[in-house]
Amino acid sequence: MDMIAVSGKIKSLEKKFLTAAETIKLAQVKTFGEFTGMLSGSHYQIPQNISGIEELSGFFENASALFYEELRKTLPPALYRYFLLKYDFHNLKVISLRKDGAKEEKIYSVHSAVDYFTMKEAFQSKNYKEIPAYLKPALSAISRIQDEGSILLHMKKAYFKTAAGLLKEFESGFIDDYLRIETDFANISTFIQQEMADTGKGGAEMFIEGGKIRKEKFSSGEILWGAVNSAYRGAVVTPVTAENYDIERYKALVNHIKTGRVVPSGIETIFAYFAGRHIEMDNVRRLAEGKFYNVSPDVLSQWALPPYQYV
Repeated sequence: MDMIAVSGKIKSLEKKFLTAAETIKLAQVKTFGEFTGMLSGSHYQIPQNISGIEELSGFFENASALFYEELRKTLPPALYRYFLLKYDFHNLKVISLRKDGAKEEKIYSVHSAVDYFTMKEAFQSKNYKEIPAYLKPALSAISRIQDEGSILLHMKKAYFKTAAGLLKEFESGFIDDYLRIETDFANISTFIQQEMADTGKGGAEMFIEGGKIRKEKFSSGEILWGAVNSAYRGAVVTPVTAENYDIERYKALVNHIKTGRVVPSGIETIFAYFAGRHIEMDNVRRLAEGKFYNVSPDVLSQWALPPYQYV
């Protein structure tokens, strides 16, 4: 990959990101037609004549496929695999929890680096010759676990271990910090789930190592939110709840990746751009679905994620 050439191209493409002002306007427009019209200069050319939510979902599935094909053509293999890793582990979850086979076509992802049916065959036969080396340890370990709770915990830990292995070759503190933020919020999600279930804390072994916040800090809300405030210097509103979790997670990620834009021509600029594109696509999709269902502008404004482009 020609780092300088790709970085230069990205500096130009960043101009297509939605700004904060444009994001606010998207939430406030009255009709779906106005919404799609505002996106005419962006990456998302949504047809105005969409007649159903399945058609709208199909548009974003196609947009995702094009985005991941762009990743494949542009990024080093390990970084491409990292961006698709969540889909590999989603499919592994579907397979390992033995969901109803009649419905599996509706719940597995086509965006995984490893084809779903290839993974399923390898998992069931315990023959991993068609599985890339970075995924073999996770498949092998999880295929031997029977308890659902243990599967989910092991899978979460295996995901972050695999992700760290893929990103190690870039020797970038910026990229490593991005994964630390993701680790923190995976642990915060576990903490919230435990609080909602009101079954008591499961101990430090329920949390993942490698975040900015040591897993021992998840012993109580008072200790945890103090640690979050210290680590994120007020950029994350605490306490994080089920209601504001998505917004606070994306805020933390966007606040981090925007700093990658100041690197003149490194892998950091490239990583930040594609991470920002992914977040923006999630943002536009949630707003589009809300607008299609006539969700009020005030509610949509609360749904809107912080944009990568701050001007």
